Amino acid sequence: MSILLFAFLYAAFGVSSPFFPSFLSARGLEPEAIAIVLAAGTAIRLVAAPLAGRIADRFDASRAVLAASIAGAALLALGYLVTWGFWPLLLMSSAAAVALAPVAPVADALALGAAERRGSDGRKPFEYGWVRGAGSAAFIAGSLLSGQAIAQFDLTVIVVLQAGLFAIAAISAVRVPQESLPPPEEDITASARGGPRGIGRLLAIPLYRRIVLVAALVFGSHAMHDSFAVIRWREAGIGSEMISLL
Repeated sequence: MSILLFAFLYAAFGVSSPFFPSFLSARGLEPEAIAIVLAAGTAIRLVAAPLAGRIADRFDASRAVLAASIAGAALLALGYLVTWGFWPLLLMSSAAAVALAPVAPVADALALGAAERRGSDGRKPFEYGWVRGAGSAAFIAGSLLSGQAIAQFDLTVIVVLQAGLFAIAAISAVRVPQESLPPPEEDITASARGGPRGIGRLLAIPLYRRIVLVAALVFGSHAMHDSFAVIRWREAGIGSEMISLL
């Protein structure tokens, strides 16, 4: 079931992610406004993801949080069909960011937990890498599918496809095994309650700071490319099928 969850979840990301900035452009947003909408979504996820993760851990409800988040994302994706202009799109994108923020990390946590659950023979049921690889393959397939669909219809088809795939992923999430969390040790609990103090201890580690810097540079360049590459390619006359291949 984990592999089905990842397949439909990342296929949903694949059908929308490459063409979403172009969709925003078609809805009347200028490049500056597109950048604000996309940046706001990322900023919101930075806050919403840890909060949702804490709720999932506090109530031992990772599966419920994941299914509810994906279902909410499916409904919000359909909301884009009737949304035009900067402020409505900013609000819609912000709401979608709240719903999507915990999806990837909670799905990873559930899959890792299920992969570590050993049977009576002491063997793991599956390797997490195969599940995550299936998600990556599904993302590629979703990108190719969206390119073909846009050529036949228009850019609005990406939100319809995404909503449908998210709906199936939400159903799959309900069936994913969930391992109950063990009671936290006292020192771990105290550290978790420390909040900013715990973050300060992390930032005091030189290797951690370097990893954060490298990750920031990688994701920064990734964001800039993903935000405007497809818009530029479409303006240059490249068709949606070729864009999906690229």
